[in-house]
Amino acid sequence: MATLPPWFAYVPANVDFSDLYTILAFFRGSPSSTKGMHDRVAHRIASNGQCWVERTWRIQDMQAYAFRLLLEFERAVSPDRDTGKMDFHYTPRSSGKKVPVPEE
Repeated sequence: MATLPPWFAYVPANVDFSDLYTILAFFRGSPSSTKGMHDRVAHRIASNGQCWVERTWRIQDMQAYAFRLLLEFERAVSPDRDTGKMDFHYTPRSSGKKVPVPEE
């Protein structure tokens, strides 16, 4: 899988966003004047990022990521998270019938 190149397809930032004001100052320029604005650079980075995503990601990858994200969220907020017991039961809704959940 190709990696997303920083400053070509996205603007890298610290995890704690401590450099956010510096990044914004680079793109917006000085608060008192419009000099130093880099709108063209921002537009180019955004266009490059969009092009990279369209060429690299597949819909199946995004669906799998969203599914795994929801499973991780469920694990994090589950009342049974301390015991590690996680049962996931899929109920298809296309037929209109519910699939019986097996008893323990």
